[in-house]
Amino acid sequence: KKNRAEYIFYTRDEYLLPILQLFSRRVVWEGHSLPKRKKYYQKYFIKCHRILVLTNELKKMLIALGVKKNKILVSPDAVELEIFGIHLDKNKAREQLNLPQDKILLSYTGTFKTKNMDKGLEDILLALKIINKNNILFIAVGGSLEHIQEYQELAEKLNIKNIKLMPKVSQQQLAIYQQACDILLMPFPWTEHYAYFMSPLKMFENMASGRPIIATDLPAIKEVLNQNNAFLVKPDDPQDLARGIGRLIQDQQLSITLANQALKDIQQYTWQARVEKIIKFILTEGGIEKNYQENI
Repeated sequence: KKNRAEYIFYTRDEYLLPILQLFSRRVVWEGHSLPKRKKYYQKYFIKCHRILVLTNELKKMLIALGVKKNKILVSPDAVELEIFGIHLDKNKAREQLNLPQDKILLSYTGTFKTKNMDKGLEDILLALKIINKNNILFIAVGGSLEHIQEYQELAEKLNIKNIKLMPKVSQQQLAIYQQACDILLMPFPWTEHYAYFMSPLKMFENMASGRPIIATDLPAIKEVLNQNNAFLVKPDDPQDLARGIGRLIQDQQLSITLANQALKDIQQYTWQARVEKIIKFILTEGGIEKNYQENI
C-alpha cells in the first residue's frame, strides 16, 4: 500500500502549501508571481518537492529566499499550434472578417488590462497619433465592455479614428484575426509584474502566426523574444513604438525574417512539450518515474 506521504500534490495556490505539506512531502507549487507575504511562505517554498515558475527572474527571487536551484524548473507558457499555427492568405483572412484590403493592419490581442494595469494599449494609441497615417487601421481584440469604452474615449480624446476595439472571440477566430494583420503589437509597460513574472499567452500565439511582432524590451519578454525573432522597443515610450511600427512597415524583408524566425522558435513551446517536461522534472528521483510509467 502506498504511503500517503508519497502522494504528489500539484497546486498553483501558495496558501494551500502549509496544509498540503502536512499530508505529503511531495508537494509541487507552480508559481506565477511571489505573494506579498513572501517571508511567511518562505519556509513552505523551501519545503516544496518541486517548484515550477514561468520566468528565470522569478527563479532568481526564489533562490534568494533559500530554495535550492535544482528544485526549480523554469517552464514558460505555450501555445496550441493546431489552432494558432494556421497559415491563411492575408487577403482571404480579411475577406472572412470583413476587414479592409487596402489598409496596413496592426493588431493587439487579449485582455486590455491585467490586475487593472494597462497592457500597452495607451502607448499604442499615442504611437498612432505620432504616426498619423490614414492608411493604418489598428484592431484590438479581447477587451471587456468597460475597457473597450475606456480606450475608445481615449482614442476620441486623441482624435484617433482608424481603430476597431472588440470583445473576446473564440481562439479559432482570434487566429484568423492574426492572419489578417501585418504587424502584431505587445508593448507592455514596465511594472514589476510585466518585467519579471509574466509569460503572456499572446506572445506564443503571435509567434505561431507567421506575422512580425513588436514587443517591449522587458526581462520576462526577452527570455523568449530577442532581436532575431521580434522588433524590441523601449517600454513606456510611444515614440520608440512609433519608430518600430514605421520600420517594419518600410522594411518588408526585416518583417519576413523576424516572423520566420519566430515561427521556428515557437515549435519548442507547445503545451504537450511543457507537460512532458514538467512530469519528467517532478518524477525523476529515486525510481519514481519508473513506477509512474508502470502505472499508466
